[in-house]
Amino acid sequence: LLQSIIIFIFIYYSKLNIDSTRIGFLDFFLQNFFWSCVFTTFCLMIAVNGTNFIDGLNALVLSYYLILLLVLFKLGLLSNININDQQIVLLSSLLFFLIILNISNQLFLGDSGAYSLGFLFGFFLISIYKSNQSISPFFIVLLLWYPAFETLFSIIRKFILKRSPIRPDSKHMHQLLFFYIQKKFKHSKNISNNLSSFLIVIYNLVIFIFSTINIYHSGFQIFLIFFNVAIYIVLYRSLFKKKFQYW
Repeated sequence: LLQSIIIFIFIYYSKLNIDSTRIGFLDFFLQNFFWSCVFTTFCLMIAVNGTNFIDGLNALVLSYYLILLLVLFKLGLLSNININDQQIVLLSSLLFFLIILNISNQLFLGDSGAYSLGFLFGFFLISIYKSNQSISPFFIVLLLWYPAFETLFSIIRKFILKRSPIRPDSKHMHQLLFFYIQKKFKHSKNISNNLSSFLIVIYNLVIFIFSTINIYHSGFQIFLIFFNVAIYIVLYRSLFKKKFQYW
């Protein structure tokens, strides 16, 4: 509740509201500034909390947002919101430095770090779309598909299991992947942790590269989103079964 109030106030006074999604009935409601702010608050809340949801492996969140930053830089989209090359180099260097500290277990993001990164990059992406609405909004969604779907999937999963969606557990995708790699290959916890994070980041890097083929084509971006969701569900089901096999 506190998050939503703070984010809503920020969006309301900064005029960062989303007013177009290329979904007819939704855009009708978004013409109203108040409801547009409510919708944007919801989107940023997903980005912020989804980032915290996936923050369970060393450098996963930091690496995810580093590659997202590099994709935006490669496409020249950050210049649309007045972020210059020097600032990009500074931010990417900071993220890389934090990754080194994270994989060596010298630093951890914690809730505040995950929330901050989720908010910062959510702000970047909404600002980029508002400055150039010829870009497909589904390209923006794709760039945040992993933390967003992790949130949705976790809530649905806990409802099915009759558990509170706001209570933490150890059954997220990245945790199941870590468990599988550690048991399957007998690696140490630290190696298994870093390897699991690396595999997830590499997958998303490949998806992001494919998405840049045509960032203006909504159908193509929607296909990639549904492809990711299908891969996630199939892989999750497989890893979940394997976890009980090891038990």
